[in-house]
Amino acid sequence: MLDYFCKGAVAAAVATAFWAGAAQADNQSVLIMEGSFFPSTTYARPGDNLIFTNLSGQVQHLSGPEGSWTSGPIEVDGTYRLNLTHSTPLTFGNGAEGEALVEGEISYDPAPLND
Repeated sequence: MLDYFCKGAVAAAVATAFWAGAAQADNQSVLIMEGSFFPSTTYARPGDNLIFTNLSGQVQHLSGPEGSWTSGPIEVDGTYRLNLTHSTPLTFGNGAEGEALVEGEISYDPAPLND
């Protein structure tokens, strides 16, 4: 009986650890500055969220290429959350569609390490 209980407890612990690790998504911050995004390239994974924070001093509108997604107006000091999927385009910009004044990039590659 004790042997059966131990096997069940181990199986439950392994399943819980696997499930918790697989379900974790990270939030990646992108600052909307006057004339740029910081960082200009964001390293993320599908399932992560990009949290855009508007520090530009004016209302901003973000979008993906060809209107694949749009943020609507983001007020000064406001935020917008974009959930990344495998189909999310890897570039974004501000301004009207096709007239992005500033562009940013998403990369699913590992982030480069500083030496």
